[in-house]
Amino acid sequence: MRRGLLPGLTLILLSTGCIDVPGRPTVTMDAADGSSSDARPDHHPDARTTAADPCAACDDDALCVAGRCADCDPATHQGCAADGPTPTCDPESLSCVGCAADADCRGRHCLPGGRCAECDPADHRGCGLPERPICDVDGTCRACAADAECVAAGRAPICDIEAGVCRICLDGIGRGCDPTGGAPICEAERCRACAGAECGPGLDCRDGRCEGCNPIDNSGCDPDGGAPICVNGDCEACQLDGQCLDPARGFCVDGRCRACDPATHAGCDPAGGLPLCDAGACVGCGAGVGCADRDPARPLCLSDGRCGICDPADDAACAADEAGPICDGAALICRACRDDADCAPGFCDPAAGGRCVPCVQGTITGCDLASDAPICGLDWLCRACDGHDECAESRRGTRCRGGGTCGCDNDDHCAESSRGRHCHDHLCLCHDDDDCPPGRTCNDAERCVLP
Repeated sequence: MRRGLLPGLTLILLSTGCIDVPGRPTVTMDAADGSSSDARPDHHPDARTTAADPCAACDDDALCVAGRCADCDPATHQGCAADGPTPTCDPESLSCVGCAADADCRGRHCLPGGRCAECDPADHRGCGLPERPICDVDGTCRACAADAECVAAGRAPICDIEAGVCRICLDGIGRGCDPTGGAPICEAERCRACAGAECGPGLDCRDGRCEGCNPIDNSGCDPDGGAPICVNGDCEACQLDGQCLDPARGFCVDGRCRACDPATHAGCDPAGGLPLCDAGACVGCGAGVGCADRDPARPLCLSDGRCGICDPADDAACAADEAGPICDGAALICRACRDDADCAPGFCDPAAGGRCVPCVQGTITGCDLASDAPICGLDWLCRACDGHDECAESRRGTRCRGGGTCGCDNDDHCAESSRGRHCHDHLCLCHDDDDCPPGRTCNDAERCVLP
């Protein structure tokens, strides 16, 4: 027995043992033999340690850091997945957490959300290789795909798409070099003066500058000026629409290339908000040019600048139109009605060619059932009934009675009526709720109504 220690007394190791960390073992030492054991009852019984090795009791997948069992090492971040959502080892909890700054990422970059990545899409830091100058949204570097990407990344302004590299200029004339300046030619990513025939078709190299114009695309001529066309190296006025090569200025008007032709209004959308051509530009109606100037068949000028046959606000221009009585709000032309909503308070009759009518032929729809003219005739005028079949849908009764009105002679003629199931004075009525169809109740006037 050791001197000064009572037999069986157990001491908690403080100076050299493992510190108690939530979820980690507490190591104790037996005063009798100097051994230690895990205080957790479920720990393996052979996991014992001594004061010289305080973390021998740590799990196989744990690290021993300064005498503590840990998930990771804050000095090296060992134990944390560099490409995962928690790449950094927190020095207090010794567990993996998201990064807070680039310093947490071991030479990489900390992105919003705590993930470490090769580069930062916000400023493209981390993309140092010429062939991978752009940082994509996922934090990886890639080749450039457009000039705008190179400019946004703060690189040289021209993207060599084939190589994926941002360059100062591309070999030849133009890309990155001022084609009309004193250094129009790019060679080895440096702009220099021209020499010989380097300027291309229609251009001459004079004193290191490319002068003249290019007949292939009219470059070198002012597209908005009075001489927009290149002919034999000189800029001249256009003569034909085909000489105006820019689709946005495809019409030759008084020697200039314009967006539209004022004589025909070609180039302007006839159904759009700018249907008319004035001085080579598309404008809305009411701005000095009338709709009839373009198309006499669409003379009406709407408040939004469009030209049409009719105004969908009132349909008045379509009242006698053979195409139909409704003004289509998109096309501004007359069309047939499609449903009763087009014709309110009248009705849409497909049998009448989609016209709006006061009643629907051969039915009680639109006629006064209480009158002596409950049926809609072929002329869309209400008339007397002339057969029981015409009253089949009448709520007053399914019989055509004397005088041409619909009614009933007995309860059988009210079996399907929504007013009531009893015949009284040749009208279908109810006595109580049981005489009404499901969902209706009998009111004081002895008629079934919706609650």
